[in-house]
Parts: sequence; structure tokens; C-alpha cells
Amino acid sequence: MKLLVPKILFIILIGYSKSIQAQQVVKHFTIEDGLPSNEVYFVHQDKSGYLWFCTDRGVSRYNGYEFTNFTTADGLTNNTVFKCFEDWDGNIWFTCIDGSVTIFDSKKKQFGEYKHDAWLKTKFTKQLWIHNIGFRKEFKEVYFFRTKSDSVQRINSGGQKVTLSKEEVLNSGDLGYDNFQILDYYNREEERGFWHFYYSTEDDKSRKGIEELLNLPDSVIMPSFVFYQSDSNLVVCQNNGFYIVKRDGSNEQMLKGIGSLSFVKDREGFYWITTKYNGVFLLSNNNLISFDLKNKLKTNEKLYSGYELKGRLVLTTVPNGVFILDIEKPKVLNQMFYGGAKIIRYLLYDNDSTSLSYRDLRISGMDSTLYLNLDNQSEKNIKALLDLLEEYKHTIPNYALRKEYFRSRILNVGTSYGCSFVEWVLKNNKLSDHLNLQVHGLLRNYFECEEYLYMESHLGLKKVYADSRPTEIVNLGDEFESIGISDLDTINKVTLLATKGHGVITVKDDSVLVNLRKNNGLLSDVINTLYVDRKSSQIWFGTDKGISIFSFSLGKKSLSFKWERNIKQIDGLISKYVNDLEIVQDKMISISNKGITVIPKDFAYDQSYSPAVCLKGLQNGDSTYLSENEVFSHAQNNIEFHYEVISMRKGLKTYQYRLIKNGNTYTSDWNLTDDRTVKINNLSPGNYKFQVSARAANTTWSYPKEYTFTIQPRFIDQWWVRGIMILFLGVMTYLFFKKREVRLKRESKLALAIKELELENSQLESSSLRGQMSPHFVFNVLNSIQKLILKEEKDDANKLLIRFSRLVRSALKYSRFEFIPIEDELAFLENYINIEHQRFRGRFKYEIFVDKELMEYGVKIPPLLIQPLCENAIKHAFLEDGGTLKVFFIYKDDNLMEVIVEDDGVGMLNMTQSKESSLGIRIIEDRLRLFEANGCNISLKIKYADIETKKGTKAVIVMPYQ
Repeated sequence: MKLLVPKILFIILIGYSKSIQAQQVVKHFTIEDGLPSNEVYFVHQDKSGYLWFCTDRGVSRYNGYEFTNFTTADGLTNNTVFKCFEDWDGNIWFTCIDGSVTIFDSKKKQFGEYKHDAWLKTKFTKQLWIHNIGFRKEFKEVYFFRTKSDSVQRINSGGQKVTLSKEEVLNSGDLGYDNFQILDYYNREEERGFWHFYYSTEDDKSRKGIEELLNLPDSVIMPSFVFYQSDSNLVVCQNNGFYIVKRDGSNEQMLKGIGSLSFVKDREGFYWITTKYNGVFLLSNNNLISFDLKNKLKTNEKLYSGYELKGRLVLTTVPNGVFILDIEKPKVLNQMFYGGAKIIRYLLYDNDSTSLSYRDLRISGMDSTLYLNLDNQSEKNIKALLDLLEEYKHTIPNYALRKEYFRSRILNVGTSYGCSFVEWVLKNNKLSDHLNLQVHGLLRNYFECEEYLYMESHLGLKKVYADSRPTEIVNLGDEFESIGISDLDTINKVTLLATKGHGVITVKDDSVLVNLRKNNGLLSDVINTLYVDRKSSQIWFGTDKGISIFSFSLGKKSLSFKWERNIKQIDGLISKYVNDLEIVQDKMISISNKGITVIPKDFAYDQSYSPAVCLKGLQNGDSTYLSENEVFSHAQNNIEFHYEVISMRKGLKTYQYRLIKNGNTYTSDWNLTDDRTVKINNLSPGNYKFQVSARAANTTWSYPKEYTFTIQPRFIDQWWVRGIMILFLGVMTYLFFKKREVRLKRESKLALAIKELELENSQLESSSLRGQMSPHFVFNVLNSIQKLILKEEKDDANKLLIRFSRLVRSALKYSRFEFIPIEDELAFLENYINIEHQRFRGRFKYEIFVDKELMEYGVKIPPLLIQPLCENAIKHAFLEDGGTLKVFFIYKDDNLMEVIVEDDGVGMLNMTQSKESSLGIRIIEDRLRLFEANGCNISLKIKYADIETKKGTKAVIVMPYQ
């Protein structure tokens, strides 16, 4: 199908001398934004940063967010207010139409009538309202002016009133422009910097002098005009607009045709202009110049992209328009509406960059002149290109020759391609696959290598292979699925993708290297365009919120980025939505739907300035507290702070705050927020310091403002109450323990006496028990001797009698002691067992074992405890001959020992217990209880020696030793 030959709808040539109006307005405030009236007489910025506007419907204060309006209902003496002035304490004095003065108290935050109003009204007759107010801080004096011819009224802090002539004021040498903020009241020559003003009481002569001085046209100088000085410039507000007059005498007109009444330059460098009927204008004060092209566009036409050509700016529009601009003048050199396509997507440069082309449209020229040319041979051009490819891609075998021939012929047929791209597709025989895209869409940016080509696409990153593989969309991961790519460029084989919603993505070999987002400094994740300035190693990103600038550095295998600054509409951009970026004559051009903004590449506003935060006070319940060091009860522990910053360059997280308790700053971290209110509940008692600071976009944090307050503890938690209670409890405790000590001493003496008596009794009882054992021994042994005598075994009876005598002597001796050496106990026990062994010959054998530790330490043990156990075993366990008696003395620790008396007899349940044996065991148990009563760890256990056979008896005594 043949392509339709595009028709030229019309071409409009713009006069070469007609300029486009430059403007720096970044915001326009009217009653729609909260102003009480569009008739605004005066603007003033106070020490805290608030902007005050005087109108015919009261006073309005702007805090950077909204307007707060005040009228007579708030304390103003009249709703028509012409001017305001600030004194040494930060109080604002307002002059009203009826001659009254209202003062806003900066500490109490309230309006009130000036107490000397009535006297002032008697002194001025020619003009009702007070035109100027001056202050002398050192003398606490206030001066009031009305007209040039009127006298000056002075009132000091004591209420003393003096009327002065203007000559007296001038000749004092202490007063001048700085004191009274007055410029045009005196018939004298006033020198302010390099400006020299000549004033006269005759209006015509005054205007004539100013006209000559400023070199302004006659139409500029009106009977009503106001002068201000800003930096090295003179600002003139008058009925026909707003002028900035520079030191060299040149001037720049703003707000043409709008009557300007007052001007102030705020702390961030913005210009605020009040007008008669148009509200307030906010102007940027930097090197950004915007050109409004809306009146040059058709209905619904939008600027699309821009290109530099021979020092001029070529703009394309949607739909089908082309502008050629001289940005230095500025003026439109040429303008046309092209009917060949709905969108001129991209203009492409020819080989030597002397022309731009799109299909059959060519923009070219020599020197400084550019021409728009239309070629109606587009259909022939396309066919010729296809024929060229078919004819020569096989017939000319040498690629270098084919490429050179093709390069010359492609320009001759007038079809516009990026030649590097054509060479790539020609080399890889891919032209037929992408010719339709090239002719109708015209590829703008791409990245080519030997194996593939990266191309931008609304569906994502398109990859065109050099071989027969089909074109595909690169899979960059689930996070970047189906992303729209609006622009593309390459740095050191790393491809930068501008996306619509995912910020900036850098890609190499189908892999994502870096993803720049808002948290890295970008104004938005919607990136419309990018411009790589390789000369200065910068990348400019155009977003839907403004421009973000990053620097980049190349490593051997890396590409790193560093955020530098952002440029927003408040900085002078004609629109926050940036369609395209282009460098012309070393200036960056931001292109939006409204027009263009010319930005010096080295543009940077003062980042050292940090706007001061205004702490509006503390709210507790229904009350607001303005002064510091407030003291609240423990129940008033829910606190709310209000603060704000007056800044037109607010960024994300404008505020940081923290609450410090009892001076401990190390436990208090800064909290970031955009809220102007902080609520803190359930504060514990203590001394607190609330700190808050602010920052503008791209600036450092300001010095924090502080508010100190105290939360008192409960009455019972007061330190002095607790001190009295502690003292009282201390006294009571002392008296209690003192009394208890006396009682315990008395009880201790009684207990000691009782214990001594009990000890004495126990010793007597122990001696008695030990004494009971001797008759028992005597009875048993004498019985044995008697049997030997009856058997006429005289020798044995004699030996037995000798041993018995020794035994009796030892028993009588040891019964007097609580502890005896273990050697004596062993000798006594062995003597007894020998006697029994002699009496019961052949019935048993015996063995005595003693740990060496007991012998080495020379311990002492309770006497006569072991013998009754041995006696019980000998007498009752061995019913037949052949038994064995074993006695073990075992060391346990430094305080206890264990004695085991073990036999292999009939067992404890088979014994024929007798009263004597039971008496011996009871005597031992009674003695052990006496030891326990005296705090000794002692025990007796009797059990089977062999549990399974129930044979033998084992008696175990655990007892202390010395």
C-alpha cells in the first residue's frame, strides 16, 4: 500500500523581532488560596519568618502552608490596613486607614490597640493614616510619619511625647533610612550603596529625576511608585508592573500591566510582590528564566521534545508542530504545523549534525539561519531504500564498500535514520525487519553491540538480535515486569533506562546493576527523560515532579552515581512536569507543556541556608502554653507540640524532633516527619526538653528550637515527701530495732542460761548412760569367768580376768569424757572383742579396719558407742560357729566419720532379742539424740547385710569427731 503523501496544513512564520515574554513567577496567591482579598497593599517578613500581608479586609499571615486571616474580631482597630512595621522586640505595628495603630504582641500572640492612638490623631490632620513608623532600640523610641510636610511625632517607652520637625530629625545624625524604612520623604540627596537618589517636594521634578536615573521609558514612571533595594539591584513597584533595575542601568520588567504595591525578598531569596487587584506573586530570584509558549500553541497542543541545531532550539509538539527558537533574544524564528503524522516522535541528526529530519520533514541551514523544508517524496524514499538494500546487499560482497555506498545513497534518497543504527542493521541483515518501525516511529535512542541491540519500548527493554533469533522483551526480574521505558542512553556499555514508575534502571548484559529511586534522591520514580552530559559527568533526569541531577563516575568494572541537587517548580521551572531536556549554548533547556525554562548548567541555590523552625507552643488538654519551663501535674502527662517552618522549598521529611528526659541526650534518637504536630502520651515524671529542627529541600538541618517543661510526680512521689517518709520510717525502724535488741539481749541471756543448764543436764544424762554400761559389762564378763572356773580352765579364767580388769578400768575412765582419742576407743574395743572371743571360742572371727586419715589426724570420737553393737552381734547373730564380725572406721569429711559393724549371722529379724540387747541399742539411740539436740549431725541405721538372702546385719553410725 502506498503511503499517503502528507499535506501541509499551514505554516505560520513568526516575526523575527517579536520576543516571548520571560517570567519567573513560581506561584500566584489569590483569595482562592486563602487571602482575604486580592487587594494587597503591603508585605513584610518578620524575625520568625512569617509573611504578613496588609489588605482592605484585614491582615493575613502566611506560614508556608496556609494563610491565617485576622480582622477586627481578633483585635484589629480597622480592617483596612496599609502597612506594618516590626520593632526591636518582634512586635508588629499595623497602620490602618482611620489613622489608628494596632500592635501584634509577639509573645502573647494577640492584637491590641496602641495606647497613644488618640493623641496621634490630634497631631495629624492632612492625611489620616500613618505612612511610616520608625524605631530606635537604644532609646526605646517610636517615630510616626504621615506626609512629607507633616512634622514627626516621637513617643518613648515612658509615654513622653515630642513633636519634631523633619529638619530636626534629619540633622540629628542618628536617624536615616535604616531606622524608618523610608526613602522618598526628605528634600535631600540620600546615598544608599551605589544608588543616588534626588528627591524634591515637587512631584514632577521627583519623577523627572528618577526617570533620568533609571533610564526607564516615560510610561513607566507614574505618580505612585515605591522603591526597594535588594542586593545590588533596585526594585521599582509602580502602576504598570514590577521592575528590577541592575547596577549597569539595565532593567527587567515583570508582571507587565499589573499594578505592584510592595516588595520583599524573603530569607530563601524569593521575591514577594503585592498588587492592587491581583493578589500576591511569588517570583524566583535566580538565573532560571522561563518562557511561556502557551499563547503560541494551538488548542490542546503540547510541547513534546527539543533538539539543539546550530545554537537554536528546535521543539516538536503533540500533535505535529515544530518551533525554532532563539533562546538568547528570546524569540520564535519559525513555526509550522506539519500534517504528515499525529506525533513527530523524534527528529534525527544527519551525519554532520547540520540538519534534523523526520520522514519528509527536514530542518537545515547555514550559519545562524535555519530553514524548514518539506519533501513530498516519502513514498519514493522508502521504496528506494528497500530497493537499495535488495540490490546491493548480495551483489557487493565487501561489507565496507557496501556500507560506504549505502551511507551516501541513504542521504540522497532523503530518508532520515541514525546512520550508526542503519549500519548495524545492514551488517546483520535486519533492516527489512525494522524498516517499518524506523519509517513510522523513528528510533531515537538505542544501544548497539556486535550481538544485539537495546531499544526503548513502552512494554520494556526490547532486545534485537543480530542473528535469526526473534526480537524479545528483556526479563529484568519480577520487580520490573512490564515496565514502560520512556528514554534510554548508554555510559561505558551500561544502559540507563528512564522508566515510568520504577525510577532509573542501569542494565548490562540483561542484568540490573543499580536502581535509582526516590530514596536515592530522585524527585519521583516517574522518569520522562534523561540527558547524559559526558563533559561534566552529570546526568539530568526529567520527572513529573521536576529535575534531579546526579554526577557519575566510571570505574574499571563499575558505574556509580551521586545525588547533587533537585530543581523544582518553586525554583523557577515553568512546570514541574518535564517532557524533555536539551543543551543549547551550554544551557540546559527544560521542556514542558507550558513552555521552556533555561537553566545554567552550574545552577545551584544556596544550600547552606536552613530555614528556622517556629515552635508555636505546647498544648496540654484544652490549654496552650507559649512560655517555657511550664510545670504540669502527674495527671497532665499527655503533651502535644505545634511547630512549623516558613519555607517554599520543602522536601520530604521536613522536620526532625526528639524528647530528652533529665538531660540524657544519648537515649533520645531523632524522629523524622512531615507532620507539624507531635503528640506524646503517658509521660513519666521528670524534666523534659523538646527539640525540633527543620530543613528545606537539599539543605542541612537548622539549629534546633527547644521547649523545656516538667512533669511533677504524684504527691507521694515528691522527693521531699519521700524524704520525710524515709526519715520517719528510719526513726521508727531505729526505735523498733533498738527495742528488739534490748529484748533479744534479755532473751539471749535467759536462753544462754537455759542452754547451759540443759548442757549440764545432758552431760549428766550422758554420764549416767555411760555409767549404765559398766554394770552390763561386769555382768556378762563375770558370767564368762564363772563358766571358765567351773570348767577348771584356770589359765583362761586368769587371762580373762586380767583383760576384764583392764576393760573395767577403761570403761570407768572413759565414761567421764565426751570424746576420747580413736586409739583408746580401738584398744578398748579390741580388748572387749578378745574377751568375747575367748568366751565363745570358735563361734566367730573378727576384723577391725581403720582409715589412715583418722589415725593420721589423731581424731577423737564419742566413747563406748561401738561396743554395744559388737556385743549385740556376738551374742545374738552367731548362733552357730564360723561367723565373722567386721568393724570399719571410715573417714567421710573434715567433720564426720562413719562406723560400720557388720556380721554374717542370722540376720536382724531372726535374732533372739533380749532385754539386755534392746537396752544396749536404746542406750545408743538415747545418746545419739543427745548429740542431735546439741547440734551434731549424727545417725544410726541397722539393716540387712545381704538384702537378697536376708542374712547378716549391718549397723551404720554417722557421727562427728574432733
